[in-house]
Amino acid sequence: MELHERLRKQGPTGAYAEEDPFAGVKNRVHQYVIAELGPQLYQHDMDPAALRSRVVAVIRSELAEEQGLSRDDRERLTEEISDDTLGHGPLEKLLADPTVSEIMVNGHREVWIERDPKVDGYLSQK
Repeated sequence: MELHERLRKQGPTGAYAEEDPFAGVKNRVHQYVIAELGPQLYQHDMDPAALRSRVVAVIRSELAEEQGLSRDDRERLTEEISDDTLGHGPLEKLLADPTVSEIMVNGHREVWIERDPKVDGYLSQK
């Protein structure tokens, strides 16, 4: 089981929540993206924005084949799968948050964050 699956299953009390209903779809699409794009994912000379666009396009085309997914579910899955493929999975949102000053992962069940009280993430910086 991957880190993002473990984090998602863990509830606020530390107990595991029910299984992610999209885990099978996410794993299948993730494997498809890796098989489809292969070495392109690791080319250092490729523009990161172009690579992300390419990965998102492949994910969206594959998710379009799935029956019973709402538009919101497709967008959320696209974001989660692209974060897993190109970045640090469920930690990506924390890494992009300007208020987060430190992330400590002490295992798949224990992730701690520190926020910088001087940074206001909701107001634009001047």
